[in-house]
Amino acid sequence: MSVASVEEPVPPPPEGIRRFFPRHWRLPARLLSLMLLIALLPLMALSLLFFREGARVVEGGQLRNMETIATGLARQVDQLLSDVAGATSIPADSAAWFLARLPADGTDLVETLRVFYNVPEDVEAYQDARARLEALGLLEPLQAVQGEFEEIQKAYGAFESICVLDTAGTCLVTTDPKLVGRSYATSRFYQVAVEGQDFISDIEPELETGRFGVVLARPIVAEDGQVLGVLIARLDATPIWRILEGVSLEPGSYAILVNQDGVIIGHSQRGNIYQSLGPLPPAVQEEIRQTRRFGVTAMEDWGLPQVAEALTTAKGPGHIRYQREDQVEFMGFAPLQQHSWAVGVVKPQAQLLAPLGALANRALLIAIIVGLVASGLALQFSRTITRPILRLTEVATAIAGGDLRRKVPIEREDEIGLLGRAFNRMAAQLRELIGGLEATVAERTRALQEANYHLQKRAIYLEASAEVARAITSILDVNQMLQRTVDLIQERFGFYHVSIFLVDEAEEWAVVRASTGEVGRIMMEKPHKLRVGGRSMVGWTAAHRQPRIALDVGADAVHFDNPLLPHTRSEMTLPLMVRGRLLGVLDVQSTEEAAFDEDDVRVLQSLADQIAIALENARRVSDEAALLEATSPLYRASRRLTEAVSVEQVAEAFVASVADTDADGCLVGLLEPPDGGEPQEVHFAGVWGRDGSIPFPAGSRFPLTASPLPLDFLMERRVVSEIVEAPLLSPEQIAYLQRGGVQALVNIPLRAGNRIIGFTAVYRRRTGPFSEA
Repeated sequence: MSVASVEEPVPPPPEGIRRFFPRHWRLPARLLSLMLLIALLPLMALSLLFFREGARVVEGGQLRNMETIATGLARQVDQLLSDVAGATSIPADSAAWFLARLPADGTDLVETLRVFYNVPEDVEAYQDARARLEALGLLEPLQAVQGEFEEIQKAYGAFESICVLDTAGTCLVTTDPKLVGRSYATSRFYQVAVEGQDFISDIEPELETGRFGVVLARPIVAEDGQVLGVLIARLDATPIWRILEGVSLEPGSYAILVNQDGVIIGHSQRGNIYQSLGPLPPAVQEEIRQTRRFGVTAMEDWGLPQVAEALTTAKGPGHIRYQREDQVEFMGFAPLQQHSWAVGVVKPQAQLLAPLGALANRALLIAIIVGLVASGLALQFSRTITRPILRLTEVATAIAGGDLRRKVPIEREDEIGLLGRAFNRMAAQLRELIGGLEATVAERTRALQEANYHLQKRAIYLEASAEVARAITSILDVNQMLQRTVDLIQERFGFYHVSIFLVDEAEEWAVVRASTGEVGRIMMEKPHKLRVGGRSMVGWTAAHRQPRIALDVGADAVHFDNPLLPHTRSEMTLPLMVRGRLLGVLDVQSTEEAAFDEDDVRVLQSLADQIAIALENARRVSDEAALLEATSPLYRASRRLTEAVSVEQVAEAFVASVADTDADGCLVGLLEPPDGGEPQEVHFAGVWGRDGSIPFPAGSRFPLTASPLPLDFLMERRVVSEIVEAPLLSPEQIAYLQRGGVQALVNIPLRAGNRIIGFTAVYRRRTGPFSEA
């Protein structure tokens, strides 16, 4: 007998677990779950797509930004090289003029140029060199080239030196006298330029000084196309490096400048220059080792041949991804258009993709917010409130787009109606707030513009004040200093007219001593003067020792209407005071009404104080010089020698100085020839006797064998109180001197460096010791 099996029912799950099954959920929960499923699945897909597209856009934008930065740096370096290369073309005509006049036999021309460049102008050797250059027709073109060199160095302060080389590679004209005569025949830049091609070197150190620079060389060509020589200019590398260092990059990023061989010649961190991106060809390595043009015999290799090839062959901007050591890096690069260099901007991958983290967080936050809003709307709102909310959303969107006049129509009195009214009130408050903000921004913008104007004006005034101060402190002549001061004030401050009045000793009149323009010349010829305390602003300031400003001269009670200055609309006068004592008045006039403010008063009063101090110092120096002239024989002698410009004037200065003493006569003799050889004769350039009698006339020449004073005697300083006891003098020579009335003698050798070139002999007609004077 068989027994049928009975299937036992499955027991229901516990109550705590059943709540997790969807069929047991309440309708709001089911609706929320459905809306979450409907909203979040597409949202997650869109977020992923958005993230991937955003990552691509961010990476592409970063790379384009790096290329843009590299292109900008390349253009700046290109522009700098183009500017300085253009500047070196300016003296080409004068240099060709100079080189075309070189003599066929120029064996001693270099020595002449060394003397011309390195010997002071008051030395005879310099005069001889100048005369020879003038005789060869080289002086005028040489001075023209030198003048153009000086103008170039003023305009471009980065030039270390500029030279003109002849076809043999010898430096003849230069801004650095030490380079005259130096040969550049073996230099690569000379060899290229002398063949008729322009040349720009890499950034290389100068082996003698260690300074880094770029050498620019260009041929100097005659009208018929013949190469006459080479013009070279050495540019300091600092401006190029500053371009790389000036770019704003994140920490870990850097900019490099690479030459045609892949050698790093510029780096925003200077310690990393002269390294190669990839292995250098053996020929290049050997050339660098032999010439040491980079100051090294071997270079560190970064091991990036693909990067080196990309930069050295680049025809336009680009980027490359590579791995260096343990990190991936990106480089945006751009070639220079005027030179075979390239600029690269390097950024690590972690830094390049850093914005993606914020992008991912933003996408996740958006997904969460949208999911919650969708779920809340599905759970909380019904169809009856959807339309008012959409209407409210429409108005909110319009307001967010800038249409602040929109309002929510109120059709209900329930919470939705209250919400609409609250929204309308908020929109009204927003309109008022934005209107107030716009007014505040406009007011603050105006205040900021005024502040910037005052700051710029103050900066201009300070610069002008500094220039005027330098001028008045460097000129000791009173008239010259005052005239230079008023000219500078008018030029730098843009005033209509500027004058300086000085009061007389009785302080009754203020007399013009310096004034600008043709009107100033007429006023000083009269001379123009105003009474202290009279009806004029100058007279008022002199009497009260206070500044006075007339913002409208027509309304000022004491303004003096000068017919020579009909366009004056504003005037300011300031006292020139030193330690409470009035020296004069500074008068400035403008063609604009209300042209002066507190800044003008402060700046010009400071200038007036400096002018007064400089005037007082100049007067004191003049008084001291006059006192020295009257009381000091040594000062008079020094002044005479300083003013002497020829041998005859030097001799006259010695004679005049001796005449101030109690000596009875003197002889000034020169040993000839003066070129350092063995002296053969004595030329007495100066001879003087107090009573009019002299041993022989000035200009007399004696062979040394027949000279009244032997050479050994003249070579030492000697004081002989009795001529009969003079050492080294023969009886005949003593008798000769006694017949001329010489009883006591002092001999003083004249030296030029370590060489004796002459002597001064001072004598008396009576025996006895000489006084110190």
